[in-house]
Amino acid sequence: MRVTIGVAMVVVAALSCACTGSGGTPGSGGTAAASGAAVASSIAPTSTRASTPTIAESAEPTAVPEATPMPVFTLTSTAFEPRTDIPARYTCDGADVSPPLAWSGAPAGTKSFAVTCFDPDAPTGSGFWHWVVVNIPAGTTELKLDAGNPKAGLLPKGALQTRTDFGAPGYGGPCPPEGHGPHRYVFTLFAVKQDALQVNADTSAAIIGFQLHFNTLEKATLTAKFAR
Repeated sequence: MRVTIGVAMVVVAALSCACTGSGGTPGSGGTAAASGAAVASSIAPTSTRASTPTIAESAEPTAVPEATPMPVFTLTSTAFEPRTDIPARYTCDGADVSPPLAWSGAPAGTKSFAVTCFDPDAPTGSGFWHWVVVNIPAGTTELKLDAGNPKAGLLPKGALQTRTDFGAPGYGGPCPPEGHGPHRYVFTLFAVKQDALQVNADTSAAIIGFQLHFNTLEKATLTAKFAR
């Protein structure tokens, strides 16, 4: 601390002048002392705080671990993209086969899946159910092309198709009235917290929907459109 040492030397010198010297008087000694103090004051540093960094300044920043992203529950199809037109093959104007569906990111606790296809634009006052499949095993990640055909045997073991608004179980493709404009067709995948819903092949879509409302962990949708 060179500044502090220099100040001390000046103060000592000033005091020596005050106390020694020939013919010195108390008055003159006091004057010299005051002069020395003034000099010391004029060169004294404004702060004697050491430049040692504080704990906050010297501490390394704490690394914050990145949060693991939650999987997104997603439903897709290779037959069409969301919000696009459904090809005629999957409608009443074509082969009327159910499109292939695939999914990923099911939430923890999923014990089964259900899939529905619904037209909210049908001129019925309550929409129109085109497909209902329940009790799909939890390990399933897809429904194959034409899985909605009751005669094809393509559904996973244990899965059950129930009655649609066509009056029977199985897939019935989009078939809006001609000239009625494009209708939306909402394919919905339900992650269900029960191994199996207590229903049968003749259970209505309304009852299925009621049970799913109280037993669904999460839903994923895929919406496309079709007009005739």
